[in-house]
Amino acid sequence: MTQRPLTHLFSLLILSVLISFNAYAEKLVMVAEVKDWQQGAAIPLWCHARALHKFHITSHSEAQLKWIKPNGSYVEQGEVIALQDAYYLAKQKELLELDLQTAKLTYQLEQSEYQRLQNLSRDHTSEQQLMLRANKVKAAQLAKHRLESQISVATHKLEKLSHTAPISGQIIQIDAQPGQFLSQGELLAIIEPQQAQELSCDMPMHAYQAIGGSQGLKYAMFNAEGLNAMHFLRGSKISSEDKQVVNFVLGYDMSAEVGLLVGESIKVDVSMEQDSLTQIPHDALQIDSSNQFVWRLTNSAHVERIKAEVVFHLRDQVVVRSALQVGEKVVTVGKQGLTEQDLVKVSEWNSGTLTQARWETDQL
Repeated sequence: MTQRPLTHLFSLLILSVLISFNAYAEKLVMVAEVKDWQQGAAIPLWCHARALHKFHITSHSEAQLKWIKPNGSYVEQGEVIALQDAYYLAKQKELLELDLQTAKLTYQLEQSEYQRLQNLSRDHTSEQQLMLRANKVKAAQLAKHRLESQISVATHKLEKLSHTAPISGQIIQIDAQPGQFLSQGELLAIIEPQQAQELSCDMPMHAYQAIGGSQGLKYAMFNAEGLNAMHFLRGSKISSEDKQVVNFVLGYDMSAEVGLLVGESIKVDVSMEQDSLTQIPHDALQIDSSNQFVWRLTNSAHVERIKAEVVFHLRDQVVVRSALQVGEKVVTVGKQGLTEQDLVKVSEWNSGTLTQARWETDQL
C-alpha cells in the first residue's frame, strides 16, 4: 500500500525537474550586428516643378478686341498676344488735347490779368480784386494740370491696347474673342511661365513624422541632379486626407543653366542627420498588433525587447530609430516564442548567410 504513494511522489519530482530544466534551458538563436547609419534619414521623393505665379492679361480700357493668340500658344517675353481697337480712345485723346490748348490759353490770360492788376496803384485796385484774380489763375492752372493728367492716362491706355507677354510662357486660358467689346479690367488671357521657379513635393505622413515634421524640413538637406542651393520655402500641410501626404515647397538656385519646365518631375532626396538611426537586417524586425520591435542580446546572453521605428527600407536592411547602439546584437532567427529576459544561445551556424529555413531544418 505504501508503494503507490512513493511512486506518485517520484513522478511529481521528475516532472518538477523537467519543468525547471525547460524554464532555464537556452533557446538557440541566430543574431546579427547592429550597423551604423551615417546618411541620416534619407527619403526619396518625386517633386513637380511649377511656376510661382500665373500672369493675367486684362483690358485697360473700354475697346473692341481685334485679335488674340489662340489658347495653348507659346509666347516670348515682349511678344504681342492681343490687340484692341484704338479708334474711340484716340479720338478722346484728341479732344482732351484741344481742351488742354484752351486751358493753357486761359491760364496765360489769367496770369497776364493778375500781373496787370498787381502793377496798378492801390488807388485803382483793391486787395479783394487781387485775391479774386489770383483764385482765377489758380483755377486755370489746376484745369490745365487735370487735362494733362487725363491725356497721360489716355496715352497709357492707348499703349496698353497692344498687349504684350510679360514673360515667356504658354497661354493656358483665353476669356475673350475677336470682335468682343471689352470693359476696363476684363480678363483676356492667362499666361503660365515656361520656366519653373519652385518645386512642389508630397511626402507620406510616416516619412514626414520620421524626419521631424515641419521643424525637420527647415533643417533638412535636399539634393536633386542639376539643382543647386535647394532649400525649404513653405508648406507642411496635408494635401490629401485620403492618401495622408504632406505637401511642401522647395526653392533652388535660378541660374541660367537650370531649365526645369513647368510640370516636369524630378527626384529629390531629403536627408537629415539623426544620432538615433541604425541599420539592422529585415529578419531582425518583429511586428505585433501595434508595435515594431527587435530582440537585443545582452551581455548575460539574455534577450530584451526594444521598440524600433522603421524610417525607411533598403534592399535587405531597414534603418530604424531606436535605443540600439552600433555593435550590439539582435536576434534574426529564432524570434518566435521569445519573451523578456529569456536565456539564449547563439547557434554555431551564425554565419549571416544561412537562411531561416535551412537553420530550422538542421534543428530537426
